[in-house]
Amino acid sequence: MTYVTNPLRLSGLPPAFVAISEFDPLHDDGDRYATALQDAGVEVELQRYAGQIHGIFWLSGACSQAFDPLVSDLAAALKKALA
Repeated sequence: MTYVTNPLRLSGLPPAFVAISEFDPLHDDGDRYATALQDAGVEVELQRYAGQIHGIFWLSGACSQAFDPLVSDLAAALKKALA
């Protein structure tokens, strides 16, 4: 399925942090969203988490190997955005 995104709706948005898990059913959508944001001129930080499933942020006990890097990456992106 091809998604068409109106760049006028995306342009002017603040910087974005997009996290994608390798085994997430929404993996391809995350890639397309990050690309659409970049194409609209939005600053995007895209992080991929190998070997992980959808919901790693909410499953910290089961996915601790990815949770800690994800939280660190999120904190760094937030710190950068607020600087």
